[in-house]
Amino acid sequence: MPTRLIRGRCSEIRGEERDPPLSGAKKRPSKKRVGSQGSFILLALSLVIFFVLSQDDLDVSGDWELTQELPAGQMVSKATFLQVEETLRVTMKEPRGEEAMGEGTVKGDEIEWSVTRITPGGEIIMIYKGKVKDDAMSGQAQMADFARSEWKAIRKR
Repeated sequence: MPTRLIRGRCSEIRGEERDPPLSGAKKRPSKKRVGSQGSFILLALSLVIFFVLSQDDLDVSGDWELTQELPAGQMVSKATFLQVEETLRVTMKEPRGEEAMGEGTVKGDEIEWSVTRITPGGEIIMIYKGKVKDDAMSGQAQMADFARSEWKAIRKR
């Protein structure tokens, strides 16, 4: 009897006709398994779908109105961003017409850039860090080593 089961199993592997089951024996349903290669493909496909769906097509390029809270009051500037992938070029124009240019990055919803402003006391590097959500962004600006301020911006349409 054991010989018959082994022989039936081998013939099944070779694709040959299997001996009929013994009378009264129940036929077991065949189980198909996904091999390790199939599991790997399924995992890889799942990861690709996850990363594609989690990628935001965030592009901050364009004109923004930036309001900065300073000790002397609010200052409203025009900021123009040009984004290529994660790299950012920035031109900021203050109310009196002075321009400051700089560079930065956009990673996910986080934005950071720095500009150099020329003042009567010399050059001041300002570093802006914040988060972007739709057509708005906000964060903190570090002015040289001595002061911080809150800022927010909205996209101009």
